[in-house]
Amino acid sequence: MTTKFVLSGLLVLALLAPARAGAGEDPARGERARTYLVLRITDALGLSDEKALEISRILRRSGETRQQLRRERGELQSPLRAAVEVGDEKALADLVARANELDRKLSLLASESFLQVQEVLSPVERGKLVLLVPELQDQLRSRRGWRRGEGPDPRGRGSGQER
Repeated sequence: MTTKFVLSGLLVLALLAPARAGAGEDPARGERARTYLVLRITDALGLSDEKALEISRILRRSGETRQQLRRERGELQSPLRAAVEVGDEKALADLVARANELDRKLSLLASESFLQVQEVLSPVERGKLVLLVPELQDQLRSRRGWRRGEGPDPRGRGSGQER
């Protein structure tokens, strides 16, 4: 169960560029994050081009679904605020239920995507992926921190402040 949680976390991190950006997101950033992850996994696991393409497709579909769910969740914010302000209990019940359902779907998305990726891999490749996860998580966190100006450029190009 812990491994599944860690691996789900990895997929969340990998797809976090499009997920965190919201309505004003940079699609190229999400594409780069997915490409980086697929290349790292392909290289580390020695995957064929066919498997790499299938993993990329899985992650792309997951990213598109995440964007749609986040868009829908964001659209609930204004009506939810308005219902809270006027105390409309019936509207609040419906809006809260919808928000909870969207949040539930978003939280399950990474885990479901990871299970889909596993289906593409052999048992040995799955084992290699499990071993690779902590390294990938560290790299993705490092890249995220660098983009926020927290620490050195993980690409070896100076500090995060020099961008």
